[in-house]
Amino acid sequence: AGSEYQIGGCVGAFDRQCAQCSTCQEGLAVVTPCSATKDTVCSPCSECAAGHYESSPCSTASDRVCSACTSCSSTEWATAPCSTQADTDCAPCPVPASSFPSCDASSSLNVTSEDMVQLAGCAVQNAQCKGHAARLLEALEE
Repeated sequence: AGSEYQIGGCVGAFDRQCAQCSTCQEGLAVVTPCSATKDTVCSPCSECAAGHYESSPCSTASDRVCSACTSCSSTEWATAPCSTQADTDCAPCPVPASSFPSCDASSSLNVTSEDMVQLAGCAVQNAQCKGHAARLLEALEE
């Protein structure tokens, strides 16, 4: 493909007729590039479906690429949810009891709000912290 395409063949003593290849405007992406016999075909940039984010932006040379949102594992929590512009941001859960200032069933609710969010977003697997996690979740719902 070049910068021109043929729009008419040779007629008698006249050479073939050519035209300049079109370029896609902003907001449009190339569907079919210009060839020797056909002009560029452009189409509006696609949108990402629900549950997907833009992993590569739309440009005049190529359409938007969307990827499925990541689901955090059972040992992670979502520090930022998936959006149309960015994937889910997952961070490791602070599972060990030593990660919290107070993590026994008899203690009062004595953790920072960041710890509360982290613990609430995680499947706490440390048996010593399960009761504490239930109290944290109740506190967050209030």
